[in-house]
Amino acid sequence: MSPQDRALDPDGDIVLILTDEDQDSDPNSSYTDDGNDPAQRETRVQCSSKHLSLASPVFKAMLSSNFKESAVLQSTGTLNVPLPDDDATPLLILLNIIHGQTKEIPQEMDLYMLTRLAIMVDKYRLQGLAVKIMSRIWIDHLYENKPLIWTENSRYWMFISWVFKHPIAFEFVTRIAERQSVCRIDETGEFHLPIPCLIVDTIDQHRRRALLEIIIALHSILRRYQGSDLICTMRCDALVLGSLTKSMKSMQVLNSLNVPSSKLSFASLAQRVRAMKILTDTNCQDKDSRTSCRNTLYKVKEGETVGVKDEILASVKELEDGLCGLGLDIVDNTQHFDASLAEASRRYTVELDITKRGNVGTS
Repeated sequence: MSPQDRALDPDGDIVLILTDEDQDSDPNSSYTDDGNDPAQRETRVQCSSKHLSLASPVFKAMLSSNFKESAVLQSTGTLNVPLPDDDATPLLILLNIIHGQTKEIPQEMDLYMLTRLAIMVDKYRLQGLAVKIMSRIWIDHLYENKPLIWTENSRYWMFISWVFKHPIAFEFVTRIAERQSVCRIDETGEFHLPIPCLIVDTIDQHRRRALLEIIIALHSILRRYQGSDLICTMRCDALVLGSLTKSMKSMQVLNSLNVPSSKLSFASLAQRVRAMKILTDTNCQDKDSRTSCRNTLYKVKEGETVGVKDEILASVKELEDGLCGLGLDIVDNTQHFDASLAEASRRYTVELDITKRGNVGTS
């Protein structure tokens, strides 16, 4: 055996041949004159086929079915399995866990290494108790420094928390994605992570639906001020209508109930809505009580009075609170999302036509 080879089970009947690529190697000196890659080396790991089969249904299928590996193992009693496409360093950590080599198992690791390890766990479906215990230790160590904004590290956290079934971390990072991502999360990132399409689709549906509901709320108020009924005075209503129209035009949501084609997060649109100025006539007074402007303070429902800007902010806050992240049981809770998104759009199609006929201008 070479110095880097491992005998995790000296009596093991299977040797996994791992190709280790040096992550810190100089990319400008990748090959030697003889064509070999100095940044790559083989590590032969002697393992127990029983341990592998118990820990991984993928290995179990390979070693106990009609695969050629199974036939070789049964006929010769030993088997060499090259795994050139696997990430050697994290896979070796997992093999140490499977074989009970506790002294070789790190108690801490950085986020990037944990992501690489999660890819191997996902590929070989290594969800045994020992892997779960160690993953919880690694995640808890990193959780204090979890990202608070949507970044590349957030994608790592999402994949890790999904693979290792960490409900708190998964809910936290998917909430960030729903509020702060600007497109589908599989359209960004330095490299591909096998995050299930169901998660990607659900987050994007939540993001687009919340954006659409903000736009619908703005159009609903706009339509109210385009009507013939006065809410306050003619001058005051005109100021509200004009400032609301200009604000919606600047946000590119004036003439459409569709989410803008440019990349847009819920958080960014919500911030612009919160910052928008709704002008009123500071000299007008409520024609009934003569104590305040109706556009600044008016009754929404029994016992509650708010201004037009307060009404908008309340809608945004409600939508934001609704983007509360996903649970690990999302398979059971996503079938209605497409339908509700379509319904939200359909619900205001007629009202959009009315708005357009009101000649609100072009964006």
